[in-house]
Amino acid sequence: LEHPNNKMFVSISGGKDSDVMKYVVDNAINELNDEGYDFKYNLIAFNTSNDTADTYKYLKQHHGMNKDNIISPKKGFYKWLVEDKNYFTPTRFVRNCCSTYKEGQLSSIMDKDENTLTFLGMRSQESNKRSFYDWDLNEAWKKEKGKPNVPDNWLRFLPIVKWSDAEVWLFIIHNKLGYNKMYDYGFGRIGCAVCPFSQDYVDMLIKEHYPKIHSRWMDILSKGYDIYGVEKRLKWTREEWCEGGRWKNATSKEYELTTKSPTEERVKEL
Repeated sequence: LEHPNNKMFVSISGGKDSDVMKYVVDNAINELNDEGYDFKYNLIAFNTSNDTADTYKYLKQHHGMNKDNIISPKKGFYKWLVEDKNYFTPTRFVRNCCSTYKEGQLSSIMDKDENTLTFLGMRSQESNKRSFYDWDLNEAWKKEKGKPNVPDNWLRFLPIVKWSDAEVWLFIIHNKLGYNKMYDYGFGRIGCAVCPFSQDYVDMLIKEHYPKIHSRWMDILSKGYDIYGVEKRLKWTREEWCEGGRWKNATSKEYELTTKSPTEERVKEL
């Protein structure tokens, strides 16, 4: 009601949080429109080209989305890694994949001079990085970082920012909402299939349920292993680097051994 002339967006990902957020926003808008208002929004999702087929299928079948509102990048994630990054894969400490394939895609649908109002399903309990998030995301950024990471006229609000994971699931069950079947496989979050921040059990689930994605990623890691001389520089075997997930930190074997307690086995290995 405070921003009636702003172009409105609801951004979803195929995960449970954005599903619940959309349900809450839909109910609010329906109530207002029943009172005589005429609010409409643009439903959008960003195709990172690093999601599973089940996520794209869910967006299309459950939310009725198509190529017009699933925003795709000009160059896919894997092609970008090969052609632009020469197999230099992202790590927890050095990466620009999120800024390229998530935040970076906003400019493809929003004009920097356009007044917009976007609803997102992010929650402050998701990670330490998001712990300062609040209902008004831009204001939260100003308090924590000094200025928001988008233009001031791109307003962003998080309806379920303070909800816990349990509250989200209880809301889904209570309202009999649908959800991405990846949760039935054991995934705790829905997002990029390959990520340096993913836990080992997530990598195991990808290998089990999405073998083509896993195989493609192992091939990229293996080629990068050779190109950047990982065996000589960092002392990891190909198995440790690729299947063992040491690519995520990309620190040396000596560093890992000397930052852990000095057991007899580790001292011998060092």
